[in-house]
Amino acid sequence: MFAATIARRPFLPDEQRPWVERERERLGRVWRRATLVLADVSVRNREFDLGIHHATEALTAEPFDETACRTLMRAARRGGNRAEALRVCAKMSSAVSRRAGVGAVHRNGRRLPQYPALRISEAAFLPLLPFLPS
Repeated sequence: MFAATIARRPFLPDEQRPWVERERERLGRVWRRATLVLADVSVRNREFDLGIHHATEALTAEPFDETACRTLMRAARRGGNRAEALRVCAKMSSAVSRRAGVGAVHRNGRRLPQYPALRISEAAFLPLLPFLPS
């Protein structure tokens, strides 16, 4: 917890030198790692809301962070909210698809099937639900 708190503080906010920028980036990585560890520990201690909070913080800071997304999905799933885990997964898929300008494709290269009540990004994650960690 101390690492996340310390790393979150602004580092020499008025300085723009290259070494200061590198140190800010390093502290950002330390904060991210510490926050994800806090999320994992919270979930293992069955403090699911706290795990969701920490994972959401990490994902908000870096929206395309796959590790933070998986951690958030795991916290939601273990907290008994499979629908939230699916929503997080679909949101990440949709964001990545928009950013890359591609549709959802299965890892073997085939287009994913369309489900009438679901968008393609949600349909892409239906097969994963049984495998989400409990």
